[in-house]
Amino acid sequence: LIRNALLENDSDDSAKDSIDAHPGTTVRRRLAPEDWASFNQVFEGAELWLPTVDFEERLVFPFKMTIEGCVCNNIYIDDIVLDIVPVNSTNLQVNIDIQGIHVDCVSGYSYKYGAFGNVKGSGTVYAYTKDNTAKFQLEMSSSSGWSNGPPSNFEITARDANFNIKDLDFRGGIVAGILDTFEKGMRNFVEGQLQNVAESELSSLGTDFIISSAQRLAELLFPYLSPVPSNLADPLWPQQQYVAANPSIVDTAIDFKNLEPGSVEEMVADLLSSADNMLGNVVDDETHPNGEDLGINGIVRQFLLEDDGSLWIPIGELPFFDPVLFEGHDKVSETKITIVGMRVRGLDTWTVFDPLQLLDRYTLQNFLYLKELSVDLVVDVSLRPSSFDDAIFRNGDSSIDIQERITITSGVDHLNVVLSANL
Repeated sequence: LIRNALLENDSDDSAKDSIDAHPGTTVRRRLAPEDWASFNQVFEGAELWLPTVDFEERLVFPFKMTIEGCVCNNIYIDDIVLDIVPVNSTNLQVNIDIQGIHVDCVSGYSYKYGAFGNVKGSGTVYAYTKDNTAKFQLEMSSSSGWSNGPPSNFEITARDANFNIKDLDFRGGIVAGILDTFEKGMRNFVEGQLQNVAESELSSLGTDFIISSAQRLAELLFPYLSPVPSNLADPLWPQQQYVAANPSIVDTAIDFKNLEPGSVEEMVADLLSSADNMLGNVVDDETHPNGEDLGINGIVRQFLLEDDGSLWIPIGELPFFDPVLFEGHDKVSETKITIVGMRVRGLDTWTVFDPLQLLDRYTLQNFLYLKELSVDLVVDVSLRPSSFDDAIFRNGDSSIDIQERITITSGVDHLNVVLSANL
């Protein structure tokens, strides 16, 4: 059903991508590198503090080194790629690939070397990384199958981060004979710490949102996706139950099978029949390319739709609806996704509009066929640096509040509805 997703706030239209979802195929979502400029503001000025570490190597003589006060900054990413891969009828695999993670680090160091530890030194080392990536794999499954129900189980099945130091710049004394050992220890420490942070914390950049949104969607849709009980599948069942509980209905309700000529009931039936003919028959319509269309389509276009043929519903302003789709706060960021509204298209594509057909004494049946129906769901995304005391990025600009607007389009074609109403 998902046809495309569009990030609206980008100024460069050529950078916008869409997702075309087809069952059994891979769906990829990619933005151009420049599209992440606003997102990277979350990390602007932020610092990642790594813990102090001591380690010892046995060379000719014992070598002890301490790395302390390691701070990483200049943090930004180039791209986040999302792959959605249907595995089978019940499982869906979501791959999140964070590409081009840039980070530089500076650290103090000190060491002792020699039979009695008499060779000492200290200084500062700058570490510059390149080609860093982080990948995460999320599996979602639906116990009843995707055609019958939304996902019910979620599991992060893989985490893999890879950081590489391209250059080390030493400022201070270092003995040439232990330089290789020092470099190896420094590389292992910085790369290992960055990989741990990425695998344990950066996964929340995508997986938390996907899981939370899928769970919310399941809560909204699942009650309506269960099989219809056999009694409700019988269009006359409501009438039978109502008549059994209210025997006096025969004296008050309109019996469409036994109308008295000239009665008010007959006038009501005539009005319903006239409405049926006016809405369900083909009439002249200047707004349609063929010059004619079903009456219902012309009325909908004239009184309900905007000039572009859509209906805007401001869901976020409705008093009975909670517009917050996702709200999360972790050690990386504070994120809030709010539904603004939805734009419905296709409400003037009825090809069959045959309402109010007599089924029984107190029940009317409606036959409706809509050629196409699409919905644009418009959401606002607010992204701020984490305000937790133990946030992994420190000293960032807490006033930053990145705002983006995203439109997600979904739809169905050839919608056939048979609706019975007990009057």
